[in-house]
Amino acid sequence: LRIAERTSGAFDPTIGPLVDLWDIGGDNSQVPSQEAIERAISLVDWRLVELDVEACTVFLPKEGMSLDLGGIAKGFAADQLVAIAQEAGVQRALFDLGGNIYAFGAKEDGSPWRVGVKNPQSPAGNPALAVAVKDSSVVTSGMYERFFEQDDIRYHHILNPATGFPVWNDVQSVTIVCKSSMLADALSTSVFILGQEKGLKLLEAENAEGVIIATDNKVYPTSGMTNQLTVVSPFYQLAE
Repeated sequence: LRIAERTSGAFDPTIGPLVDLWDIGGDNSQVPSQEAIERAISLVDWRLVELDVEACTVFLPKEGMSLDLGGIAKGFAADQLVAIAQEAGVQRALFDLGGNIYAFGAKEDGSPWRVGVKNPQSPAGNPALAVAVKDSSVVTSGMYERFFEQDDIRYHHILNPATGFPVWNDVQSVTIVCKSSMLADALSTSVFILGQEKGLKLLEAENAEGVIIATDNKVYPTSGMTNQLTVVSPFYQLAE
C-alpha cells in the first residue's frame, strides 16, 4: 500500500479483477471487451483497502474486489529464505525464484556473485547485462516473462491499472537491486509501469538501485549501479 501511494496507484495490490480477466499465463488468455475492462477497473482502487494492523485484518468494501499479491510474493518468499539461512548459520547462498535472485553473502573467495539479466529480445540466449552483487536481491520484470499473442500483437502480464491493458511505454525490462527482495519486487513492477523518467526518480526516492533496458536498446542505470554493471550483449549500449 505504501508503494501504491508513492506511485499514485501505478502499482496497485487490488488489481486482482484485471489479472483474473486477462488470465495471462492461464488457459483462457484473450483480449477482453472494453466493457469488461471498464467493469474490472471500477473494482481496482488501493485507497479503498481498509487495513487494521492491530487486528491483522484487511477489508475490501466493494463486492468483486480482490487482492493480487503477485507483485510481491516471490520477494517475500526470498526474504524469508534469507532469514531461515541466517538463523541456520549459513554463510553464503544463491536463491533463485525465477526472476527473483537473492545473493546471500559473498562467494567463498569474498568476491561478489555475478547475476545475468536476460536479453528481452532473446530471453533464452545469452544475457544482456551482468550485475555484481552480495547481500542483495536482484529482481527483473520484463514483457517477455508471460504473454500471449492475438492478431499478431503481443499482450504481456504487466497491466496498467489506469488503462486495464498491458503497459506499452519506453521500457523493455527493469532490474532492481536492494536488500529487501519484496521491495525490489514491488519496485520492478512500479518502474516498468511508470516508464524510464518517472521510474528512475522513484528508485532515487526509495534509495534503491536499478537499471532499465529501454525500447531504444539503451541501458539506463541509477548512479549507484555504475560499478556493479557490465553490458554483456553488443546489442545494447549504456546511455550517456
